[in-house]
Amino acid sequence: VKETATTEKMGTTTYTASFENALFAAQTKDVVDIPKVENPAENPSENPAENPSENPSENPSENPSQGGKDNPQQGNDSLEDNKKSEQTAADKPQEIVTDKPSEKTADTPATPVENKTTTVVKEEGTTIPVADNKAEVVVTSKPGEEPSVAYKGTTDESAKAIEIPETVVSNGVTYAVTEISEGAFENNKTVESVKLGDNITTLGENAFAGCTNLKSVELPKNIKELPKGAFKDCTSLKKVDIPKNVKIIGDKTFSGCSKLATMNLKNNVTEIGENAFEGCTSLKKVTLGKKVTKIGVKAFSGAKKLKTLTIQSKKLTKKSVKGAFKGSKINTIKIDTGSKAQNKKLVKKYKKIFTKKNTGRKVIIK
Repeated sequence: VKETATTEKMGTTTYTASFENALFAAQTKDVVDIPKVENPAENPSENPAENPSENPSENPSENPSQGGKDNPQQGNDSLEDNKKSEQTAADKPQEIVTDKPSEKTADTPATPVENKTTTVVKEEGTTIPVADNKAEVVVTSKPGEEPSVAYKGTTDESAKAIEIPETVVSNGVTYAVTEISEGAFENNKTVESVKLGDNITTLGENAFAGCTNLKSVELPKNIKELPKGAFKDCTSLKKVDIPKNVKIIGDKTFSGCSKLATMNLKNNVTEIGENAFEGCTSLKKVTLGKKVTKIGVKAFSGAKKLKTLTIQSKKLTKKSVKGAFKGSKINTIKIDTGSKAQNKKLVKKYKKIFTKKNTGRKVIIK
């Protein structure tokens, strides 16, 4: 306030307008005040000086950018400067801000983006579809182990010939196929032949049970056991070559294989499970190799054409053959150790073991 107003005299107030934009110069104006009234709030329209913002045309100092009667040139300069500022801003390139973390600012050098495919081994128990082989596999390896899977089954219901590969690839990871899952082909009435890859070491129980049209199967060389019911009721299966590393023929492994005619267990087989060849009505010839130590109860029950059993092993005991011939038609056991002297010695031993009371059937040992 430059000079205070009274009831008898007007006062003067100096107003200064300044701008943040350096293009606009500060402006100063002295304004004559109207004497104060007792109740200005009751009739604000009678005192425009107290509310200059409502009527800016009567108070040019409150809008200095438009100029005033006292300084029209200054108003014109301000308008011209404002236009130049707006034009300059319009000509400047617009900066785009984004929250994408991968984009760099102008001050940071750009880094080339590499398009890499991350290979991740699936967790144990994860089922993976394999389109190339029309099959499903399930991961069996644990973290830190070489990736491996079990063959779970085919997705091609019309396939007659199936070849199970040694490896499968999924998302860039190569998995070794080391197992056939339990019941993988159970009751498949279409498949006629199966070839198993050599990485397979484990065959699940009932893997091919009920495959009534399965005529041939090629087993892998590293498999060690033919488990329970693996080929049960494969009624078209005529012959199976047992790999040399197989040690155990499980319970009911070939039960119900009514067309199976011969079985050679010469290699490393040590055990024949209960009912292993039960109901093999076409079986005529069986040879038990030198390493056989046990013949399960009713191992040949119902094998009505099997009359002679050839045994090369010297390791059978009274306990290990108990009930072995129950329900069978075996009437002769032929000892064949490769040595006449050994044969004669073994015949004497086995006559005490293969008794009707012990094996369930009277047989001739020779």
